[in-house]
Amino acid sequence: MRRAAIIWVFSGITVLLICLCSPSLAPAAVPGAVNPYDVIASGGASVPTSPAAPAGLYGTSIIYIPTEHVTGYVVATAPFRWDYAYDIGVSGGQVLIDLDIQLTGYDPGTALKTQWETGIEGIWSDKYGITDGTYGYPINVDVHWVTANADQVVEVFNSYGYYDMNDWYTVTDWGPDYHDEMAAHEAGHMFGLFDEYLGGATDPVNPYYSSDLMGYLGPVQERYYNRFLSWVEDRSGQDLSLEIAGASPPPPDAVIPYNFKFTYSNGDYYTGTVWAKAGYGYSPGDTWQVTDPYGSTGTYRITGAGPAGDQTEGLVYVASYYDRESRKTVTPLNSGQPLGSNYLGSEAGYLIDETVPQYYFTGSGQGIYEADMVTGKYAFTFYYGNGDYYTGAVYADPAAFKYYQGYTEAFTDENGLSGYYKITGRETGKFKPKPGQVFVDGYYDNESSQVLTPVSNTRAKGSRYLGSETGYIYKSGVSYLKFGGGYWEADPAAKYTFSFYYGNGDYYDGWVYAFAGDYQTGGSYFLDNNETTPATGNQGYYQITGTELLGYTRYLGQVFVTNYYDAETLALYTPASQSRRAAGRDGLGSEYDWIVGPDRLRKNTLSPYYFGGGFYEADLQ
Repeated sequence: MRRAAIIWVFSGITVLLICLCSPSLAPAAVPGAVNPYDVIASGGASVPTSPAAPAGLYGTSIIYIPTEHVTGYVVATAPFRWDYAYDIGVSGGQVLIDLDIQLTGYDPGTALKTQWETGIEGIWSDKYGITDGTYGYPINVDVHWVTANADQVVEVFNSYGYYDMNDWYTVTDWGPDYHDEMAAHEAGHMFGLFDEYLGGATDPVNPYYSSDLMGYLGPVQERYYNRFLSWVEDRSGQDLSLEIAGASPPPPDAVIPYNFKFTYSNGDYYTGTVWAKAGYGYSPGDTWQVTDPYGSTGTYRITGAGPAGDQTEGLVYVASYYDRESRKTVTPLNSGQPLGSNYLGSEAGYLIDETVPQYYFTGSGQGIYEADMVTGKYAFTFYYGNGDYYTGAVYADPAAFKYYQGYTEAFTDENGLSGYYKITGRETGKFKPKPGQVFVDGYYDNESSQVLTPVSNTRAKGSRYLGSETGYIYKSGVSYLKFGGGYWEADPAAKYTFSFYYGNGDYYDGWVYAFAGDYQTGGSYFLDNNETTPATGNQGYYQITGTELLGYTRYLGQVFVTNYYDAETLALYTPASQSRRAAGRDGLGSEYDWIVGPDRLRKNTLSPYYFGGGFYEADLQ
């Protein structure tokens, strides 16, 4: 048997009477000439093909909506995801949810099946109803065990285990007395609800934890019925709300929680609860607009009411805030504490961080401020193990990401050295870059002691937070100028002029293209003994005479020789390359050339005019 709400109005006081009626009295969903989603008023149009409701049983208004099959898909915290399905309709003065379950595997027997069925129906049914402010329609659940065309298929195991939506066990940690609560909990998943306990299949964006039915098998709560309310509102075209079903009206001085919704003119809204005496003036369905001195407007709506409780009247709690621009729902700071103490209009609070002005919100007529879900701009530096570093900014949602001032994250760079990111500052606001984008504004090269501007530094260098960024200094597409990802280190090129001095006084001059920092101006670089060493006892050496930072060159590694001085003839000679082609291509020590003379053997090492490699000396006598 199901109970239907009967609502009468006497002198402005709503009186709720309860009557037992059989589901068989519900009018059948027979097509008629009238839109079945219309509200049917007595004395007006009716659906002639539908049986009439008992006279006077439901006041003067009945919502009739044919039964529909509702399906959907839920994505919870990884790895949980599932399909939900059920039938829903409105007739006979009630909202009826029909759940068809097929049991497979072990036959649990009549007693356990009955415990499951009565558990689901008893826990979910007749606890809340849908009201238009005058007339109420209790929400009832009816379970059917079927062998085909099921909304859900459940496998039963005659063993110990943990329930989930599609696997039920005859033995659990909770004991035999909790099979009804566990079945009702799993029915919640079949209706599309998330878990409300840590480690469960919770909402991946805004997880909610409780000791209620979807948490630790406590009672059902009004929020569990919101999807049913939305369906009825959509099909009926009415603005409705939830109420506790079957409750007697509280005395006027009883302090009860009124659920409310405040909607800003831009579509943002927040929801919560205000505690007030039953005679204060709030009633489910009440709607009114407020305007502040600056012309901003908003609308309050009482969406439901709960049982009387031991709370101070006037306290206002805000449970959630919806930001229309970002399409995110956020739990405000201190949502478990009152954000107002003088009824609706006194509440004010912050989202996420009370140091961020954009997170402030209030619905007060003295000043209506909506909160804005801002982006966090986090300044960072990545430090390489060799002293190089680059700086920039990464953008992230401060409500959902891990960055904070002082945050560090270690990486190993391409040289096998340890490097790390460090967050050095934070701003919040409405920034154009999207969360995840990374920008780099400077690169410090330790070898050249230069701060360099990356190519296209105004464009994002990454889109998946720190570690995704790559860029170039001087010229794009050049491998040795690439940096980023906490791995690649850029190495700008430089041009070094040099002289190589033999042990006997000969020398030759030239330049080499190498990475910045490979050599230092004034530095001397000794090689092994050269061919003059046995006679003179002196080693030859390169000396760097000048440095020019180029950044990019296509001649990296190449060596050019400009002249050769012969100490025996006291004369300078021009090499065959005449500085127009490289004498070497692998840095200092790779260059070989010859003095133009009668010997045409040129690079033959037996030629007296051949020199180079920091070893061979030209013999011009």
